[in-house]
Amino acid sequence: MKNKSFVIMIALTLSFMIFIAGYITGISTDRSVILSEQLPTDSTTSVYEDGKININNATVSDLIQLPGVGEKLAGNIIAYREDNGPFKSVNELIHVEGIGSKKLSVLTEYLTVIGG
Repeated sequence: MKNKSFVIMIALTLSFMIFIAGYITGISTDRSVILSEQLPTDSTTSVYEDGKININNATVSDLIQLPGVGEKLAGNIIAYREDNGPFKSVNELIHVEGIGSKKLSVLTEYLTVIGG
């Protein structure tokens, strides 16, 4: 019993230290806050409209900023766009290999379609 209490105390201490370190360095656990801080809001760029990424001209480096999107999935999105033409809606991403309904629902708030 004494050993179990010690392990719990260590776990709580480590959790608290990680929380404090994140707070001090400004790290947020909210992905939307992280993403919105990374996206340029300058209206002169054609990739971002209203703080969202336009999937019809986004690059791999643009897409990997999205939650749950790595280089492979970003490449799949671009390959689909090149093979099928511009996206007509964000929901068309459901046809991209590696994107299911759950991932699509997460990505929808970060994406837009312009020029489709």
